[in-house]
Formats: sequence, structure tokens, C-alpha cells
Amino acid sequence: MTADGNKAIVVWGWQAPGSTSAYLMAWTSTPGNDPISSTLLDAKYMEADISKDGNYISFVTTANLVGYRDIGGETENIIGQGSNISWTDDNKIGFVDFIGGYSLYDTNNQTLKNYSIEAGYFLQCAVINGAGTKIAFRTFGGPNTGIAVGILNN
Repeated sequence: MTADGNKAIVVWGWQAPGSTSAYLMAWTSTPGNDPISSTLLDAKYMEADISKDGNYISFVTTANLVGYRDIGGETENIIGQGSNISWTDDNKIGFVDFIGGYSLYDTNNQTLKNYSIEAGYFLQCAVINGAGTKIAFRTFGGPNTGIAVGILNN
């Protein structure tokens, strides 16, 4: 959801190729007068999220490609493979990467930073905080089962 609370991305369907649809939802915040508009973004997005400023859409395709695009554009910028996308307040995309860690992509200068994860942890449902310094996630398997917060060291 955008910082002003007037736009969000919603994905309907099962997370399988061809069975999901991502929509951009927009509304006004005038009580009693809340028209909602919806725009189909792409049926190949299994996950989608909107930046806090409302200028970008991040996504995960049915091929597990992570990327982003301008809110009004169609050109997709692929930045890696993974899942669990989320945005920081300054337009960085955090995601669980398929190389065994967590990645943070800066859309402002097109740089990707990879963070390794301590042995014994499996990141599930990871989300980054607005400052881009911590991730909350579910982990399981062995002694490290539960909800955890990880600090992303520079």
C-alpha cells in the first residue's frame, strides 16, 4: 500500500502459472465517497506490491523472476529470482533470493546488495522495514523455529 493509503496491489488466484491476476486498486479517502478503480496489471504475477510513493510496482512472475516497473509503464526491469517482495520508504525492494539469502535492490541507483543468512534459518514470509535495516520473517526446521527479526548489516 502507498504511504498515503490510497493505492494497493491485490493478487487473486492460486500461485500457479496462469491462475493469478494482479490488480492495481485506487480509491479516494473522502468518507462516504470512495470510488474504487481497478486495473489489471498482469496475469503472470504471483506476487506484486506498490512502492510507498506510488511510482513503482514490484512483482514476482510465475517463473520466480523478481522485478519492477513504473506504475504507468510496461517495461519490466528484472533484478533477480526469489519471492517475498516488499518496499522500503526510499524505493528499495527487498526479497528472499534463490541463492540462499536476502537481497535489497535500490531502484534509485540500480544496485543490488546480497545478504547471507545464518546457517539453520529458512526465510519465509519475509518483509523489510521502512528504513531498510531489518527484516521480519518466519523460520522453521530445527532449533530456529518461530518468528524472527534479522538486522541487515551494511
